[in-house]
Amino acid sequence: MRALIQPKRSDGELSDELSFHLAMETQDNLSRGMSQAEAERRARLELGGVQRLKEDLRDQRSVPWIDHLRQDVGYGIRTILHTKIASAAIIATFALGIGANATIFSLINSVLLSPLPYDAPDRIVVVEPFWKNTGKTGPVSSAPDFHDWRESSRFENCLAFDRQQA
Repeated sequence: MRALIQPKRSDGELSDELSFHLAMETQDNLSRGMSQAEAERRARLELGGVQRLKEDLRDQRSVPWIDHLRQDVGYGIRTILHTKIASAAIIATFALGIGANATIFSLINSVLLSPLPYDAPDRIVVVEPFWKNTGKTGPVSSAPDFHDWRESSRFENCLAFDRQQA
């Protein structure tokens, strides 16, 4: 876990450990009677290449997608700090886009998604007159019709409105 949070410190410890193993292998080769140069060369061959071994160990101890994410975020931050005008334009574009989306969602939520501010919105009806002579319903009703509906015991409450004024 420390390799993810403090990669430089962990790399330093890895280098120290590999240097220790390389020195121990070199010492063993020297004790077998090899020259200093030959002992170091054989020790490197025995470990299989120090850099390749470091890469393999680094890959084993890390979570690749977290490393890539950390590298990408770091690159993005460095790029933003390097190009200030373009960064300001990008940030302003994101701010406007997020603000517009939040505004539209708030409007849709208040108009379409939230329930009506009535106790029983499922009991609200629109009453339109039926004209027998034409066989059609129409949006026009008279004031006396409205008063009759209001006095009727079939409705709890009545409200009249004019669609052309609304």
